[in-house]
Amino acid sequence: MDQVQARARLVGPSAPLTELEAEYAENPAFLAKVKSLEERFSSFRRTSPDGNCFYLAYLFGIFEQLAGNKERLAAFASHLKGALDFCIGAGYEKVAIEDFHEEFMASIERLGDGSTAEAVMEESSDALVCWTRVLTSASLKQRAEELGGFLTSHSSIHQFCAQEVDPMNTEADHLQILALSAHLSVPVTVVYLDRSAGAAAAEHGFAHDTSLPFSPVYLLYRTTMYFISTVDQRRDASGKVTNAHLRWGDAAAEEEARGLRQPTEDQIRQMESWKAKRNTVIHTLSDTGLVLMLYYSRDRDEIFVRMAADPQHLRQVAEMIRYQLELKPQYLSAFADYKNDYAGRRDMNYRDRCVVSHLYETHADKEKEGDYPQKDAIFRTVDRLRLIDHIVRSGDRSCAGIDVGQLLHDGDLIHYFPLHEQGKLQDMDKDWFKTFVIGRNIYKVRDYFGERIALYFLFMSHFIKWMVIPTLIGCFCCVLDLFMGTPNNWTAMFLCIGVGLFSTTFIHFWRRKSNLYALKWGTFSMKKKPEPTRPEFYGVSRINPITSRVDRFYPWSERIWKVLFSYSVITVSLIALFFVVGILMVLRHIFHKNGGRITFQVINALIVELLNTLFTSLANWLTDRENHRSYSEHANHLLAKMVVFKFINCYVSLYYIAFLKAHSYLFGMPMTCVNDDCLNDLGSQLAIFMIMRLTVQNMIELGAPYAVMYYREYTEGNTFKTSLFTNPMTIMPDLSSPEKQSKKEDYDVYQDMDEVLILYGYTVLFVVACPWIPLITMISLVLECFMDQKKLVLLFRRPFPSPASNNEPWDTAFDVFGMIAMATNTAVVVFASNVFVSWSHHHKILLFLVVEHCMIAFRILMSTLFPAVPWEVRMLAMQQQVMVHRHLNLGGEEDDHETRASAMMATAQPPPLVHDADEEECCSTGTPDFLRHAGRLASLELKPGTSGMGQGHLMQNSRNGCWGISP
Repeated sequence: MDQVQARARLVGPSAPLTELEAEYAENPAFLAKVKSLEERFSSFRRTSPDGNCFYLAYLFGIFEQLAGNKERLAAFASHLKGALDFCIGAGYEKVAIEDFHEEFMASIERLGDGSTAEAVMEESSDALVCWTRVLTSASLKQRAEELGGFLTSHSSIHQFCAQEVDPMNTEADHLQILALSAHLSVPVTVVYLDRSAGAAAAEHGFAHDTSLPFSPVYLLYRTTMYFISTVDQRRDASGKVTNAHLRWGDAAAEEEARGLRQPTEDQIRQMESWKAKRNTVIHTLSDTGLVLMLYYSRDRDEIFVRMAADPQHLRQVAEMIRYQLELKPQYLSAFADYKNDYAGRRDMNYRDRCVVSHLYETHADKEKEGDYPQKDAIFRTVDRLRLIDHIVRSGDRSCAGIDVGQLLHDGDLIHYFPLHEQGKLQDMDKDWFKTFVIGRNIYKVRDYFGERIALYFLFMSHFIKWMVIPTLIGCFCCVLDLFMGTPNNWTAMFLCIGVGLFSTTFIHFWRRKSNLYALKWGTFSMKKKPEPTRPEFYGVSRINPITSRVDRFYPWSERIWKVLFSYSVITVSLIALFFVVGILMVLRHIFHKNGGRITFQVINALIVELLNTLFTSLANWLTDRENHRSYSEHANHLLAKMVVFKFINCYVSLYYIAFLKAHSYLFGMPMTCVNDDCLNDLGSQLAIFMIMRLTVQNMIELGAPYAVMYYREYTEGNTFKTSLFTNPMTIMPDLSSPEKQSKKEDYDVYQDMDEVLILYGYTVLFVVACPWIPLITMISLVLECFMDQKKLVLLFRRPFPSPASNNEPWDTAFDVFGMIAMATNTAVVVFASNVFVSWSHHHKILLFLVVEHCMIAFRILMSTLFPAVPWEVRMLAMQQQVMVHRHLNLGGEEDDHETRASAMMATAQPPPLVHDADEEECCSTGTPDFLRHAGRLASLELKPGTSGMGQGHLMQNSRNGCWGISP
């Protein structure tokens, strides 16, 4: 009965730990931990499990130390002076919180007048909890830049506080404990009572530098309830057990608590090596001024390190490396090197605005419509990511100089990638058709994924728009073919000329469009920069003659033999491919009377897709063997292999049907076409190829990443279930967002461009034999855009935002395919159709050359009249250069004193004066959540070693680790 009454009270009476021992007598795991706690703690108090238990328990622990202690009371009251103004500055109305504040301070005074902690808590518990929550929320908002990036399911600290801190009866988690204990400067240690194996209970200490005379408050955590533990007198002032026979903080005890086996001597040495490397990297990153947060994965086999930089740090680095930023529209939206920018005094029409920059364009947060620009609004998400990556990789001043590629190559680092921002992803996913298909909102893709991926989707929208007219013409010709019974008629010549003109000018006009967008995006005159070394690259260490830094080197004299071997393998593969195609043609001829013609056409399409998949793996393996240093070198050599093989694999059977099958012999057997019209055979085979890619290939493309992701999460879940580690506070019931992303595949736009190139070949090479193919292509392109954006949003890790001014080398590949298509369609109409069957062979050759040269002349004429770099683009580029020179490079006009002064400033300037109260509130409380916006490069996964990372909650003996950088 007494126990029931004690639980009904908000804070129960002091009770011996033997009471917990009796309560958990039937649970061996809990019982062992309770017995181990008896050696360190003398008693405990229960708190009401109503969602406020942490605040109640923490306050009670503080009040117990304050009761009757004049020195502590005076120091604590002095420390809290100004707390009300602090909370008002965080956005709370004074009339709403001043009563809670007065009650809190009155409670402290009563403790000095002889009242007990129990009496004060029971009398004013609701007001005390309300004020403590307000103080916690204000502290979190003050540290939004530092802590905001560690949110997983909330878009900002303000949203987190509104949903998880301000409402009563909501549980406190790591961030609330960290913020409140730091603000009150009273350390707290949470001891976990869980079902993990071993006798030692895990602990997490929130210690802060403080001059206040407080001992740590010890809280015993069980599921959703905190107990208050009283320290045994056998502990000294530091909290360390004086009993020499009790192992305190020993690694072996930690292993036992987590149910891990004892490592061997070799494993210990390996983990110590990992620990040394990890600590070196972490300390180096910390010394640069990056904000780091380290934590374990759910089953503690990985360590995640999330990194971010404050806006001032980003500005300093941007100025140091001359990072290009967009200027405001009045400066023609030119891109210029960032220089320290003073916003200047406001004019009267700026009374309700908070000017962040006088020169540089600000990028408002689309999630906060109507909000003032943030301090770092001149940086887009991709800008923050690139600047943080530069801080990590570069050896410049105030940078870490970490060789990420070497760490990945050695296995010390498992992953290194940006984290997704759910708000922006949902916005793009909701508006996917305008964003990814027609390109109206392509700037969202560019600002989130970077120019390389944005150019891919811009190319897709260009492709779709250019396919509208061929689709209409093709459907019209298809209707005529139905009436005539065959595509082998007079309309083929007009379709041939139309497709020839389309295929020769399509890429040319795309280049014009890409140059226009490159100018708008600041990559038009982008200089080639040294690329980072691929993690897979290996070689001997040497001093780089250009950078004077140690890097890896692999001589060309060794690589040439591997390149020769690669092309020897490709040659053998092509010979085998011709043999397989020949066998299929023979089998189709043998079984065509029994319906085998269509069957073997389907089999042919399946084999083509299978061989494409197999050769993709083979080409990747061969290119990896060649050991190319940079990503562009690797991609170019891979493209050369893939284009040669896939072109022959995908189209050789079509060329055979079009030009060689009629009246020919294969393996001694005469070949025939349906009704002696090979264009019908060609059209049916082409249609089956397209339908196969539209259905089977797309299902595999979308299903494979799903399968990989769910398989990895499933195996991770099985590992977690068998680990016997279920600490409810230091782990999550499911994988955290960064951990889920680490299980996903890397996205590579190369694969998508490869698919579109093959689709383009099917569309234009033999369209005269199947005029409705452009319609299938239109459907395939829209479906491809839909699936690609779903893959980017749901199934792949966020790729690093790579700058680009074009789609090379793919633009050249598409151009070559277009020229081949022009010649192929002309040859099909002239030599393979019945349109010119009465012409002599010499006349056919002459006609072919005339038509081909006319289309080439048309291409040259278009290139002359409409150059790849439009005249408007050239003119605007020169105007932008003048504008940059005038306003940033000391070349300004005489009356342009303000911008000339801004260009000459070399030191940080004071913030703009704020005249209105709403402006002041904007500039003082509108601190950006830069950890959420500053691009998360999360999941650099490291081997953690045998001890913690200098963080109280990090346990030892994890097998794999993970660090990351957070936006």
